[in-house]
Amino acid sequence: MIIKLYTGDSCPACKGLKKRLDKLSLSNYTECNISDIAMKEELIALGLRSIPVLAIYNNNGVMLDTLVGNVASDSHLEEFFSV
Repeated sequence: MIIKLYTGDSCPACKGLKKRLDKLSLSNYTECNISDIAMKEELIALGLRSIPVLAIYNNNGVMLDTLVGNVASDSHLEEFFSV
C-alpha cells in the first residue's frame, strides 16, 4: 500500500494534520506538496479540490480511500494507516 499526503506550505489544517501524524508515529506516507504543479494536477485529477488529503493506493496505483481535512479522530487515522 502507498499513502500520500497532499498538502500545502501555507495551509494551517495541513500543518495541524502533520503534527497529529507525527504525534501518533504515523510516518509511512509520501508528502505531496501542491506547490509542485504536478502534485496539484494529480490532486485535481482525483476530483479533489481542498487540502489536506490523505489518499491510500494499492500497489497498482489504484486509489482505495481518502481522508479529507484534519477532522478524523486519532483512532480513524490509525485505522487508515493500518490497511
